[in-house]
Amino acid sequence: MNKKQALLQILTTRKRGLINHRLPDEYQQIEYIENTDGCYIQTNIVPSVDTNCEIDFEVSVNDDNCNVIMGSSNTYSGAPAYIIGLDPYTGASKIFWIRVGDSIAINIFQSTAITHLRHKIRYENKKLFINEEEQTLWNQPNLTESLAENPIAIFIRRQYRGYYPTSGHTKLGKLYYCRFWGDVEAELIPCYRKSDDKTGLYDKVSGTFYTNNGSGNFVRGSII
Repeated sequence: MNKKQALLQILTTRKRGLINHRLPDEYQQIEYIENTDGCYIQTNIVPSVDTNCEIDFEVSVNDDNCNVIMGSSNTYSGAPAYIIGLDPYTGASKIFWIRVGDSIAINIFQSTAITHLRHKIRYENKKLFINEEEQTLWNQPNLTESLAENPIAIFIRRQYRGYYPTSGHTKLGKLYYCRFWGDVEAELIPCYRKSDDKTGLYDKVSGTFYTNNGSGNFVRGSII
């Protein structure tokens, strides 16, 4: 890329409101990674109720096959857990489904369908925000078990040394950004590795590059 092309890319990025995270030269940042098939990412991130999280995403399909955008749990029923998703029942396209710790699921109703719209969910200091609006929690998050054996997975839920759903379905949609802070630190940036053209998420904190653990291939957003 020459200087003129580089300048044009910077100006285009600023105009679209995108952030250039200045990744190592080996990696090329992209706007998002999109799962259109059976892709998912398994991280090494072990959350607790004190783990703050921000995730920027867009869901393309909501169905019974997979309701989890990002998740970790020790049981099939989902508690104790750290999950962000949509209501798992068909037709419930306006309901976010959040579970943190041992508590029952928190259903957050929206005025419009969630699918095909970009949303930001932030869980910070045991408070929940959707698109910067604070939500009412049903109860105070509490976690009596460690999730150490089931680190966070994205586009699917990691549970009791396996995945949910076990049939291999994954949540279809785009991930623009994901960050964890507090007792766990990670900042996940969509990108691809230039040396082998692998697409995934680069953790700016640990320097780890997470690639697809499922089937198919991620669709890439535009270069940033």
